Amino acid sequence: MKSSVVRAVRAWAVWVPVVGVFTFVALYFYAASLYPGGTRATPKSIGYSHLSNYWCDLLRQVTQSGAVNPGRPYAVLATFVLPLSLIPLWVLMPTLFREKTRYHQWVRGLGSTAMLAATAVFSRWHDLAVNLTVSLGLAAVVLTLLALDRREHRRIVGVAVVASLLGITNYAMWQSQLLLWAMPAVQKAAFLFFFAWFFLCCGAIRREFAVDRGRG
Repeated sequence: MKSSVVRAVRAWAVWVPVVGVFTFVALYFYAASLYPGGTRATPKSIGYSHLSNYWCDLLRQVTQSGAVNPGRPYAVLATFVLPLSLIPLWVLMPTLFREKTRYHQWVRGLGSTAMLAATAVFSRWHDLAVNLTVSLGLAAVVLTLLALDRREHRRIVGVAVVASLLGITNYAMWQSQLLLWAMPAVQKAAFLFFFAWFFLCCGAIRREFAVDRGRG
């Protein structure tokens, strides 16, 4: 009985990240549709530009143009939905690891803590939240790649590497304040590759659960 309950919980939990990503995307586009306008380079521009506005512009109470941002509540909600929905993925990630690895608890702890930190990016602790999310999240990704069988999970490894490089590039632009005109595009590309990585991991975990049920 206990085993069947555990399997049912795991089967449900692995879908949470997928639903979370789609919910985030829906909230993102809705918040963007309400954004009055204004970018760092062109404060008087109208509407939200996916290639010129940062994600954090949607979290502003007042936009670069000086207008009140009615889309902020939906962007804030998305800021909670996405990282919290990814915690089950980090908890289940060791399902894909080679046996007898010492990284299980580190990946779970670092990944989950990074996601909790990410929920604070809309607040006055934005910079601290970003620094914690990037450092802890990158550590969790690196440990995950070290623990995976890279021959068996080539696509997961490849997409994770591209996503991490884009994320690091975006972070470096923010810290150095260089090439800020390109940062929104890099940021959106990093989102897309990380979403693809999450989906690949969830699919691989579901297959592992199916194999486990077959053995049972």
